[in-house]
Amino acid sequence: MTGGVSCFEREFTTGRSVEITLDLCADCTTATTFLGTPRRDGFMITRETSPLLGLQLTEISVVSCEKVTIELESRTAPLVPGEYPFIGCYRPVDLYRCQQPSGAPSLDEPEPGVPVAPLKLGDVSSAGNIASETLHLYVSNQSFTDPLVSIDIYIGDRHVTAGDFAVGSQHSWAEFAILVPIGSHSLKASSRSHDIELQQTIDVPAERWAVVDYWNDGEDPIKKFAVSVHDQPVSFE
Repeated sequence: MTGGVSCFEREFTTGRSVEITLDLCADCTTATTFLGTPRRDGFMITRETSPLLGLQLTEISVVSCEKVTIELESRTAPLVPGEYPFIGCYRPVDLYRCQQPSGAPSLDEPEPGVPVAPLKLGDVSSAGNIASETLHLYVSNQSFTDPLVSIDIYIGDRHVTAGDFAVGSQHSWAEFAILVPIGSHSLKASSRSHDIELQQTIDVPAERWAVVDYWNDGEDPIKKFAVSVHDQPVSFE
């Protein structure tokens, strides 16, 4: 375990994407997986197995972290066997939690046909003393041809929103308030369900309102994303 944490620490501090799983419970089975990115944001996934009403239940929780932290500065001596620095989740945001019997199908494979509600995954970290502003992000599926579309939004390398978007009456937008550093950013909209992607540079010098729409109206190109940014609140009819 010491070698694994040392490897995680080394790769993490040199700016690589890393993953490690630890058992942080002394008298139970609790596997905690930390995912770190080059920007030091990431996720903490906890899997705990416990007996309940005669069944072995596995509870899984997923938390978004503004950054993954490693106890570096306070350590004064090299690691010894069986010891590892504290790994933690800074400013955690609960994403979801669920339970299943231990013999049930893997939660890594979502049940087919069950849509994932649109959700915010996190804000964009600010480096140094750069101030952050709010980007009001509106995401919508505007296609009656494709009534349900998975849409993922990235700002820079930060995955900020995800989910399955229903067209409904074609007059519904999911709204997310995302904190982003002042400046220019690459916004990427992509769909896993319909194999389409758009990347566009947006400017956020102050509070801004952005709209991301998915279209499939039979014109060329048949499937497309449209992105617009406004300096005033937007209204939809």
